[in-house]
Amino acid sequence: MTGFHRSVAVRALVRALTIIALITSIWIAGARSAQAQTRIMPLGDSITGSPGCWRALLWNNLQGAGFTSIDFVGTLPPQGCGIAYDGDNEGHGGILATDIANQNLLPGWLAATRPDVVMMHLGTNDVWSARSPDVILAAFSTLVDQMRAQNPNMQILVAQILPMNPSNCTACGDRVIAFNAAIPSWAAGKTTAQSPIVVVDQWTGFSTATDTGDGVHPNDAGNHKIADRWFPALTARLTGAPPPPSFAVSVAPATLSITAGASATATVAISRTGGFSAPVTLTASAAPPGIMVAFSPISATGTSTITVTASSSAAPGRTDLTLTGSASGLSRTAPLALVVSTPGGGAGPATATAVIAASGPWFDEEQVRIANAQPLTALTLTITIQTTGGVAFNGQYNTVGSFVQTHGSTASAITYQYTLGAGQVLSPGTGWVFAAQASGSGAMHPTSGDTYAATYTAGGASFTVSGHF
Repeated sequence: MTGFHRSVAVRALVRALTIIALITSIWIAGARSAQAQTRIMPLGDSITGSPGCWRALLWNNLQGAGFTSIDFVGTLPPQGCGIAYDGDNEGHGGILATDIANQNLLPGWLAATRPDVVMMHLGTNDVWSARSPDVILAAFSTLVDQMRAQNPNMQILVAQILPMNPSNCTACGDRVIAFNAAIPSWAAGKTTAQSPIVVVDQWTGFSTATDTGDGVHPNDAGNHKIADRWFPALTARLTGAPPPPSFAVSVAPATLSITAGASATATVAISRTGGFSAPVTLTASAAPPGIMVAFSPISATGTSTITVTASSSAAPGRTDLTLTGSASGLSRTAPLALVVSTPGGGAGPATATAVIAASGPWFDEEQVRIANAQPLTALTLTITIQTTGGVAFNGQYNTVGSFVQTHGSTASAITYQYTLGAGQVLSPGTGWVFAAQASGSGAMHPTSGDTYAATYTAGGASFTVSGHF
């Protein structure tokens, strides 16, 4: 081989090696980039997925801030939001957190998507279905355990959910307040250093009047607020920064019922994250005339007792207070509803209406429909159906779900009883149905001899209503 040809061969070899090195470096960079991607699952219901356009805003905000090595994941495809974004999600319209847990749905979604971060806005449909905070949070614990089983380092963001004011659920607003108030202490007890749970307040500053179209689902203004609330919490997870020193304020119960001339107490809890240790000073917004509010202690490190006293001249009705905790330049709030009633005796804050839903020779259904303007802390309802016409027990139900139901029969009557469960509160509502069903023997059953009686407690006072069908 001549010197010329040898030189040409060497140059060709150098070019080939250079190309190979370039291709290899590109492949390695791509592999590293793919490995560095953080997989983020938006988990929720229709607020997250139908169409959940706050996800589109959040995605583009993250991209604009330089967080480009991310991948939104989920088994559901995107819905149109008018802008380009990674729309994969796990937002299942109408779903309940309790159903996800009870039906073991999450493990399959996790296996298919392998997220590193889960951002969860769940509980709206559970609240709508009158599930108690304890029941919902037990489901949350199951979901967190399943997340950690799939990824022991799972980073978990849990929202205090948006306020609700749908036209067909007057009690939903108070239920959301009670549920959100219970989330911080649950999260504090469930979080770990390896798999932290960060609570994201989506409730404060969100208006059902201006930020939703139906009292529940966000409009454009609401979507921007949701995205803005998720952004700092999510970027902290993406940068690996520990949660900043902070705290949250919650109060239980979230509604106090007080009889004029009496007092009631609730517990204010301070939940701390990121090593926050300063004492928190507590205050309350202005109360109406005749209402006094006191904290003990007023500067708390753990819990404080709030005592609300209603003078004998305090006007009956509802007042919404805002409790504020302040420390180290930070302030956090929690809502507390006060319901003042007049002393017992006479008409109470609940009414009962007898309704004959079905009457025939083979089947009867008699209902008592209760409407209550104040929370009821105790309620026992008894429906008595005479056995005239040869009727027999066929069934009973109620639309609340937290009542213990029993029945008994004698030769002359069938008794149906409904008792509010221990520790449960019946939120204000207008359409609670309690139904007693009886099967007939072919003859019409005269309902005029059938009766009902309900004894309940509201604001510390007991009341009784009764009637016949």
